[in-house]
Order: sequence, then structure tokens, then C-alpha cells
Amino acid sequence: MNDLSPLEIKILELLSNHPNGLEEDIIYSKIKIKSKNALESILDNLDTQGLIAKVNDFKNNKTVWTGKWAILEQGNSFLLCYKSVCKQTNFNKWKECLYSFIIGVLVGFICKCFF
Repeated sequence: MNDLSPLEIKILELLSNHPNGLEEDIIYSKIKIKSKNALESILDNLDTQGLIAKVNDFKNNKTVWTGKWAILEQGNSFLLCYKSVCKQTNFNKWKECLYSFIIGVLVGFICKCFF
């Protein structure tokens, strides 16, 4: 958490103290919000305190950036997380493995043929 700004730490503290439907994971700087009402309450609170600007609509698993923070809809819950963490959790792992495998095979083939 040392790489987080004071504003980001304040947001995490605010979210961790929220009484409604939160699961916090400070290690990964992400917070799962279990209900839309809890999310709206948190966003209203953050907006009132000037911690975030306008938040766009979030539907169809669309990531909405609020500075360095993102909101991602996941079924019946929402994930508010640090931007770099959301990018990691949103990426399809099987695609990452497939791309790595293909690149590895191509590099191996080129090395075997030319060296």
C-alpha cells in the first residue's frame, strides 16, 4: 500500500469503514461491493466529499475509470479497485496463456531453424 497516494488511502479507509456489504482486500487494493445500493451509497459519499468526479454509467461489464480507480460490474456484485489491479483481473487468463505459448513456440522454432 506504500505506492498509494494519500487520496487513494483515504478512499480505501472510507470504503473499509462502510457498514454495508463490503469485502475488502487491501493486499490487491480492490474491494468487492455486494449490492448496487451499497455502491451508489459509497459513490454518493465519495462525490459529496469531493473524492471522485462524475461517474459514468456502468453496464455490460464496462469498466468505468474514476482517476486511478475502476468500477466493474460482476454479476450481482461490483468491484471497486485500483486501476492496475482491475486490468489484471479483467484479462482472460486463458488468452494470456495461449499467447505466451504461441510466442514461445515461434521463438523456439526461429531459434532452432536459424541457430
